[in-house]
Amino acid sequence: MEVRVVGQNIEKALKLLKREAEKEGLFRELKKRRFYEKPSVKKKTKMREAAKKRAKNARFKSQSGYRSRPTGARPTGARPTGTRPATSTPAGNGPAR
Repeated sequence: MEVRVVGQNIEKALKLLKREAEKEGLFRELKKRRFYEKPSVKKKTKMREAAKKRAKNARFKSQSGYRSRPTGARPTGARPTGTRPATSTPAGNGPAR
């Protein structure tokens, strides 16, 4: 991260530096690392953050009417539902017991 001072305007450069650090999440990371966090607590925090992110994405999708693809459309090369791929089984009725 680099901020250049133009002229003698140090206050503006500091303000820009602070804004860039906030955008990159530097302050949040420093606050998180200030104290030791047990692995179990770290895992719970990570799961909680992921749940918040999923909820936010779901809220965004429902608000904007966003759809990843038209309803009923399948990706190219997809098999129709209800069919199973051919498997190689030995001659007879199922696996040997």
